[in-house]
Amino acid sequence: MTVNDRRIRRTRANLEEGLLRLMENKSINKITVCELTECVDVNRSTFYLHYTDIYDMVRHMEDDILKSFFHELDRDKADRTTREDVYHFMETAIASLYENRRKLLILCGKNGDHTFKDRLAEVTYRQANVWMKSILGEKANPVQVELAVSFFCAGCVSLLDRWLRSEVPISSATVLNIMFQLVLSGANGFVK
Repeated sequence: MTVNDRRIRRTRANLEEGLLRLMENKSINKITVCELTECVDVNRSTFYLHYTDIYDMVRHMEDDILKSFFHELDRDKADRTTREDVYHFMETAIASLYENRRKLLILCGKNGDHTFKDRLAEVTYRQANVWMKSILGEKANPVQVELAVSFFCAGCVSLLDRWLRSEVPISSATVLNIMFQLVLSGANGFVK
C-alpha cells in the first residue's frame, strides 16, 4: 500500500464523515460542495478529484455499503443455496449492516437518498428469489414464490430497519435467529 493510497482513503473518509455530519441536520439536496469542503477543510478541487457532485459521492457511499453487504455473495457466488448457506449469508449481511449502522441510518433517513433502501431491497429480493426457488424445488408455483419472496423481503427490511433504529440493545445474533426462523417457517409452509 502506497502513501497515496492511504491519503486517498483518508481524504474520502474525511469527506464522507463531513457529509454524514451535515446530513444529520440538513437535506442532501441543500448541501453544497463548497459547504462540505469547508466543513472538512479540503480544497474543492480535491473533492472533484474523487466525485462529480454530492449525489455522486452519496452513490459511492451507497455502493460501498452494498459491496460490503453482499461481500459473501461475491466470494461464494450465488449458487450456494442450502439453508445453511442462507443462514450464513444472513449472518454476514446483518454484521455488515450493523457495522455500517450510522451511515445507513443517515443515508436512509429523512435527509438522505430515499431510493437507497429500495436498491438494497431489490438486490436482496433477487437473491432471495434464487434461494427460495432452490430450496422449494420444482414443486413451487413461480407466482407464489415471487409473492412470498416479496413478503419475506419487506418483512426483513422492516425488521432490520426497526433493529438499527432501536434504542434498546438487541444482539445481532438475536435478530439473525428471529429473521431466519420467520423466513424458514414461511418457506416450510410452501413445502407442505
